[in-house]
This record gives sequence, C-alpha cells and structure tokens, in this order.
Amino acid sequence: MIKFTVLGDPVAQARPRATRFGNGVRLYDPKKIRDFKTYFKFCAAEAMKGGAPLDVPLIVTLDVYVQRPKSWPKKRVHADRAPDLDNFAKGSLDAMQGVVYTNDSRIVVLHLEKHLSDIPRCEVRVEPVDK
Repeated sequence: MIKFTVLGDPVAQARPRATRFGNGVRLYDPKKIRDFKTYFKFCAAEAMKGGAPLDVPLIVTLDVYVQRPKSWPKKRVHADRAPDLDNFAKGSLDAMQGVVYTNDSRIVVLHLEKHLSDIPRCEVRVEPVDK
C-alpha cells in the first residue's frame, strides 16, 4: 500500500485555457493547477521511493481537506460548497499517472471525501485490489 499526504490548499482541476498558435489552437492548464500537479507528483514520487509505477487493478482513496472559513462553526465537518469533489480528484489522479500507476485506467475503485479543516491537505492511499 502506498500512503502519502500533500500539504497545502488542494486545487480543483479547472477548464483548460486556449491560445492561438499559428493556424491552430493550443490548450493548456492554468498556472495554479499546473503548479499543484507538479507538487502532487513530487509528493507521490517521494512515497514511491524510486519504485516502478504499479500496473495492477487499484483502489484509490482520496481525502481532501479544504480550509474552513472563519465564519463557519467547528462542528461543521463537510465542505458542501464549490469547488466540486470530482474536480479535486481529476487533478490529483492525473498528477499520479506515470508515478504511482502506469495509467489511471488501472483504478477500479475510487473513494472520495471532502472535509473542512484548519490544516488544508490531500491524503492519498493507493492499494492493489485483493484477488
């Protein structure tokens, strides 16, 4: 099992931006999500300790902890506001591809949760499916 934590504000995957390039159009990620993916990939590589990416069916658990607004009470634990949970997952899973697993098509079970916290972070657990 691979387990690691990415400290800092989680960033949700945004729509790609477009720019004209000659007669065509070039799509790219905004700088904020690009930087987050780079940092996420670094943390994942540290957890892998130089091992090869996994190429087996996987279960991925992603717990996203977003900053609690100061006006919200401490007893409130779930963040039921934007950004959407699936957008956090998209960026995080893309960042782990090629480092933790060969392709995100190897993920057969995905557990996602979004929480409020005073310490924003992403906690990730990747484990092979028991046969």
